[in-house]
Amino acid sequence: MSAELNPAWIRETKQLFVDLTSKNDETRAEAYKRLCQFIQFDLPEASAEAVNAYVERWNGKIVELINSGDVNDKRGAVLAIVALLDIEHRDLAAAISRYDSNLRVLFRSLDVSLAETLAIAFSLVASRAPPGFLSQDLVSKHIDRCAENVYHQEVGRRLFSVHLMREFAKKCPTVVYQSIETVFGILFSGLRDSKQAVREAAASGFRACLRITADREVTRKGARSRELPSYYQKMFSTIIEAHEDSEATKKNRLSKEDFVHGSLLLLNELLVASNADAERVRQAVLRASAQTPQPMTTTSLLGRSVGVPLDRLGIGSAAVVSVGGSSASAISAAASSGVASVVGAASSAAVGLLGSAVGLSIDDRDDASGTVPVESVCCRNMFAEVKNYQTIGNKVFRHCSARCGPQKFSEFYLNQTMQFLLDAVRRDKQKSLTLQAIGLVALVVKDEFVPYLNSVMPVVRQMLPNRDAPP
Repeated sequence: MSAELNPAWIRETKQLFVDLTSKNDETRAEAYKRLCQFIQFDLPEASAEAVNAYVERWNGKIVELINSGDVNDKRGAVLAIVALLDIEHRDLAAAISRYDSNLRVLFRSLDVSLAETLAIAFSLVASRAPPGFLSQDLVSKHIDRCAENVYHQEVGRRLFSVHLMREFAKKCPTVVYQSIETVFGILFSGLRDSKQAVREAAASGFRACLRITADREVTRKGARSRELPSYYQKMFSTIIEAHEDSEATKKNRLSKEDFVHGSLLLLNELLVASNADAERVRQAVLRASAQTPQPMTTTSLLGRSVGVPLDRLGIGSAAVVSVGGSSASAISAAASSGVASVVGAASSAAVGLLGSAVGLSIDDRDDASGTVPVESVCCRNMFAEVKNYQTIGNKVFRHCSARCGPQKFSEFYLNQTMQFLLDAVRRDKQKSLTLQAIGLVALVVKDEFVPYLNSVMPVVRQMLPNRDAPP
């Protein structure tokens, strides 16, 4: 079959095989870009026989890379599969089944570093399947598998399961909504996992799913539903449960710190969903403050792959914007950076949540599917009730966000919050995140912040460079 191919194609393909499996992220990114460009511009001009021969050449190499023991070979195989999805196959259903089977081979011995990459690839394959039975069947089967694997002893499988729920929610929202109770069950399990990475991935999964449920909070008459669905009630009770003296932590085999951390992550997602206007403000502020682009990785490459080839052509030079260095949320960033180490990750999450008075980290994977906040009327009404607001406030007043009601927040918790933040900014070595938290609180409470300026400004002056000092 190779005799039917242009010799230049064969040379380029051999080089792509090498570059896609490189240890260097930029080399892989450039190879992926070249492959997508070739598929978009050169391959359509070839005969059907030449295209088939080209695809078969890649399919043989993909099988070889998947069965390799080198994790970089496996990454290269995943990139190749996603790129080949854009070839106009005569039998798309057969191609989708082939690639889904290839990816499932990787799942059998899943490396933790491949968990998110593989989840994105699975979701892309399912989203490109022909509408109807095949797409729905693929997604449903994977959801059922994840419902089992989220309890698996291997952390890679648990991490993959929650990542896949997030990616399915982004790319196959209709099918996910049909199984929303199961999906939320998987994410709840991930939120109570002993590994921080799994909890953070579960939180980002909740964000994607809450967008779906918010869009569908409509009755048959077209009016927005004011009833609180059972999964919202469970989220609320989970947050409260983590801060009560109960047997919940023992039952879930978690430390108190890990359980509180998971509840704060969930609280942040509910707050994001409860106020879309405030979320837009916060996104604008974080974009303005983002200065250091993150390096391109296989995961970020696939995160931008939404089935539109032209979107991929700029990936070699595109900057990945990420605030805090975590894809889950500003809470995750706080937890990772260790700000305010009173109780480790939980206290760090508290600072991130306070700072996210207005909510969502900027991440290229979210940008690929759109970061326009979708407001949930049910979430907004839940936090608008004084009883619910004070229940959360009394349990976690330091972690409570002004986003869910600036006036009530200022009245009940602003003073305690500012004392907490001012103490943290004086004590911690890494002050930037805490200062950003203070700034975002000021942005929300406006004039109510004036009494605290005299306490904040000396800290800011102390951090500025001393121009009088000798060079």
